[in-house]
Amino acid sequence: MLRLLYLVELPSYPAFHQPQVDAWHYHQMAQRMAGGDWLLDGTPARMSPGYSYFLAAVYRVLGSGPLLVRLVQMALGLASVALLFGAARVLVGPRWALLPAAVAALYGPFVYYEGHLLAASLGVFLHALLLFVALRWLPRDDVPKWRWLVLGLVWGACVVVRPNALLLLLALGVGLFERGRRPGCWAWARNLVLVGLGGALAIAPLTVRNAVATGEVVAVTSHGGINFYVGNGPGAIGTWTIPDDVPGAHSPTAQFEAFHVAAEEALGRQLAQRDADRYWYGRTVDAVLDDPVRWLGLMARKLHLFWNGRELHNIYDYEFWRDIGLVLGAPLPQFLWVAPFALVGTCWLLLRSRQERFAALFALLSCAAVVLVFVTDRYRLPSVTALLLVGTVVARELLQAVRRRDKRTLYALVPALVVAAAIAVPVQVNKRYHEKYHKLGTAWLKLNQLERAHWAYERSLEAKDDFLPTHHKLAELHDRAGLKSEALARWREVELLARQQGDATLRETARGRIAELERAGR
Repeated sequence: MLRLLYLVELPSYPAFHQPQVDAWHYHQMAQRMAGGDWLLDGTPARMSPGYSYFLAAVYRVLGSGPLLVRLVQMALGLASVALLFGAARVLVGPRWALLPAAVAALYGPFVYYEGHLLAASLGVFLHALLLFVALRWLPRDDVPKWRWLVLGLVWGACVVVRPNALLLLLALGVGLFERGRRPGCWAWARNLVLVGLGGALAIAPLTVRNAVATGEVVAVTSHGGINFYVGNGPGAIGTWTIPDDVPGAHSPTAQFEAFHVAAEEALGRQLAQRDADRYWYGRTVDAVLDDPVRWLGLMARKLHLFWNGRELHNIYDYEFWRDIGLVLGAPLPQFLWVAPFALVGTCWLLLRSRQERFAALFALLSCAAVVLVFVTDRYRLPSVTALLLVGTVVARELLQAVRRRDKRTLYALVPALVVAAAIAVPVQVNKRYHEKYHKLGTAWLKLNQLERAHWAYERSLEAKDDFLPTHHKLAELHDRAGLKSEALARWREVELLARQQGDATLRETARGRIAELERAGR
């Protein structure tokens, strides 16, 4: 029901009709592939290539309209809930398994990103699937060997959609080792090879595609070094930012081009995509070695941001839409609710039973996969699957300790949860709502939704009453609507503010329009 209500509300989002930045890049690539250009005219695979092919398959079968692909992603979201319930049954039993399933079904960021053309929702589904099969098969002694191959295929699919999921192989390896830990028993090594082979089979088509399209052997993508530099280079702040030494990288295409050109200029020669990416890896390592104290402080900041309740965005601002959307504005579960229990569970369960230790290690490595680059809400989203599981174990233990009056457990858990809750208190950020409402109004204006555009512009001025771009847009909007007296008043306001803020061009534009309106009114 929640997702159906969200689906009804989605057409009021400009991004539903006009995907932005990364979403536009995915949409364009998927349209080209659905039309038969599966090699994308020889360009290297970038971003989350598995999602591009998933989107292309949906477009090929159902068409590229904005509605049906969202329905598919919402179906994947519901499947993720079922998979989390199945995984949680292994850890906490069927009764407590309802808790993570219910939270996942209502979790605000899950629902939100199912409505956008980004890899986050597919990543959530694949991480939930990997947890489900791993937790069900790892403890059993009667698992056929072919299932380890399937486990590897699922892990490989995670990597193709989210390349930083490579780290999760370590959790699978530890789980297999503990499963077969007996003197002289090397079955775990054989099973690990099968998992690795399954992963290689999942990744191989993309590797072959890269070799055929570009002539370069690139396993998954050719821009890992860029993300590594953005997250760990000299100008890194812990979340997404455009480095000062690579200006103008405001869109995926511009970003890849700018970083490639910067690498060639630094080395003084033309570079293949793979070589340019290696340059950024090397430059990042040099920056870390030059100032390891700075880097350690940066890593501590990224750890804090990962476990923090703030949803840090780099494209779509979930928290902004929570303020204005009816469905998302409902009291849905948020990361702030999950984080304290998940953080305590990730640390505490590493010392517990084999299955709980696997879930905690999975959560820890999911965290590391994000922290090693930079923290954003959509990069963190797939890791929430494991965090819900380990958090549920802590919630169960806490309730049972209260019922049993187990002071030893309470003395351990309660202070830890208090500290974790303090870490999760959202950091303060400048949301710049005047700019966000301005961009929203402009997007609605392009869609000819004049009333919504006017509403957004008015909210922009409520946030900052002298924001000149919004006054300018409101003047144009009244012109467009034929409201001459209101337009004249707005253009006079624009002229005054432009004079005060030193914008000579806009001041002359306003003067010209004022003169035209005054002549027309005589």
